[in-house]
Amino acid sequence: MIICHCNAATDRDIRRCASRGEGGFGDVAAGCRAGTTCGGCVPAIQAILQRLVNERPGGSSREGKRPD
Repeated sequence: MIICHCNAATDRDIRRCASRGEGGFGDVAAGCRAGTTCGGCVPAIQAILQRLVNERPGGSSREGKRPD
C-alpha cells in the first residue's frame, strides 16, 4: 500500500529502509524519501516504525521521529 504519495513509497519500501539501518525515520528518509516532502504521511510512517520495534526481540530501538 502506498504510504507516501509524494514520493511513491509503499509500506514495504518503508520497512525495507528501516531494516537496513537502526529503524528510525532517518533511515526511511534516506532510503526512499518517504515523509520528506509534505510530511502528511509521517504519522503513518511512525506507526509502521513502532510496529517494527514491537516485533523485535526486546522491543527497543531509536525513536522513529521526523527531524526538524
